[in-house]
Amino acid sequence: QSDWLDLFRSSESYVTPALASQYGMSGVTKAGWTKYSGDRGGGILAHATFLAQGAKFGDTSPTRRGYEIFKRVMCGKLPPIPDDVDTDVSPGSPTDCKPKRYFMRGATSCAGCHNVTDNIGFGLENFGVAGEWRTVEPNNPSCVVDSQGTIEGTPYRGPAALGSLLATNESVSQCAVTQLFRFYSGRAEETDDQPMLNALNTEYLMNRSLKSLLVAMVRSPGFAHR
Repeated sequence: QSDWLDLFRSSESYVTPALASQYGMSGVTKAGWTKYSGDRGGGILAHATFLAQGAKFGDTSPTRRGYEIFKRVMCGKLPPIPDDVDTDVSPGSPTDCKPKRYFMRGATSCAGCHNVTDNIGFGLENFGVAGEWRTVEPNNPSCVVDSQGTIEGTPYRGPAALGSLLATNESVSQCAVTQLFRFYSGRAEETDDQPMLNALNTEYLMNRSLKSLLVAMVRSPGFAHR
């Protein structure tokens, strides 16, 4: 059986002919598991259902995509957005390429959060809002997409590389265990739950198996008794 977190680095997906056409995958005549073509990759990071969450200002938002990964996949937390920041205004000049438009990483008051979110999100810029593959920005064809990103200080390029980093990141496995606990218990974790969650993450890292993790979870006293 494969590693649970391979869902972030799988090189194939279940697609219909219509979805394959949307993704730019040729030769698909019936629904089934199909290998990603070209540089497309990153498992579920390449799915339109995830990528659509980054839609903003008529295009993709590296900030929103990066934040979704940081929040949902790594269980990261950021401070509240300051009241004087208008998130409904597109950053920068529309004629500039996106890395220059998203100047917040270089602004003293913004860099703390945007160096986290934007640096993750820019690595997915080869994907449009609906998961279509692109090599240039849709409104600025002279702006080439390089998909260069950084996560926790590690540089990477493109969704496949990001998926591999996530799949081997212990923060991601710890978050996955936590998210699974929330789903099964129907509540958020509390301080007293943390030793159990740490033990479950250790169990997962030993076997890299969702099945063994589920068995260990339902057997744990912390799960059975609140």
